[in-house]
Amino acid sequence: PKSFYSNGGREGAKQSCSGCRGQGIQFITRQIGPGMIQRMQQVCKECNGEGEIINERDRCKTCNGRKTVEEKKKLDIVISPGSKHEQQLRFPGESDQAPNMEPGDVIIVLQQEPHALFERSGDNLIMKHKIKLIESLCGFQIVVTHLDGRKIVIQHPPNDPIAPDTYRCVKGQGMINMRTHDTGDLIIQFDVEFPSEKSLTEVQLKQLESILPKRPHVDIPQGEHVEEVSMIDFHTTKSAHDSKHGQRREAYDGGDSDDESGHPGVQTCRSQ
Repeated sequence: PKSFYSNGGREGAKQSCSGCRGQGIQFITRQIGPGMIQRMQQVCKECNGEGEIINERDRCKTCNGRKTVEEKKKLDIVISPGSKHEQQLRFPGESDQAPNMEPGDVIIVLQQEPHALFERSGDNLIMKHKIKLIESLCGFQIVVTHLDGRKIVIQHPPNDPIAPDTYRCVKGQGMINMRTHDTGDLIIQFDVEFPSEKSLTEVQLKQLESILPKRPHVDIPQGEHVEEVSMIDFHTTKSAHDSKHGQRREAYDGGDSDDESGHPGVQTCRSQ
């Protein structure tokens, strides 16, 4: 609300409120139990806490004696490049107004929405990108659409392999700093997609062996204490491993009967 007329009516039309005797507050008493009463203080409803009232015939026709009127005002908000999450934009003196009071400020708090490609870290931008193994070994080109719509062509030379979960940097393609006007960097986190299982033929595997660096030589030990095992995918066995681990704990923790060796609470493995 904007202050329209400081008195809310004609000069000299104000009178002391009889409901609160000019105090702006009223005291009410109520019984809350046998022999128990409660005394409370509340804002006077007749004068809205002002301690004064104006007769209806003397009130201002525009504000009806309230001393303020509702007014809509458009504020132009300029969000500069590089503005940060929860940054405050202050408009001094644009808050609600009241007679004999200095108006406060309107404060706009910026909220940064998540982006589908980029993640902000200070003045830097971070993005994830997956490449194929041939791109990692033989080089590649990618086109990235920046926040302002620009197309950035990023080139990577051959014979400079990129390992999985590693980072590369493009200088000067991040966010602008509002204070220094310097520009941050674009940081790319790479993931490398390897050929799927059994997707290569024997001929292709032999060709790769002839091209890639030789395997390191491994001396295989011999004897009865040597065991040859195979590996499988870890994620497919993790839940099974946890389940077996839980079963082993139950085998030791559960049960109070004596086993064949005479040790209570311990289960022994039996041949099937």
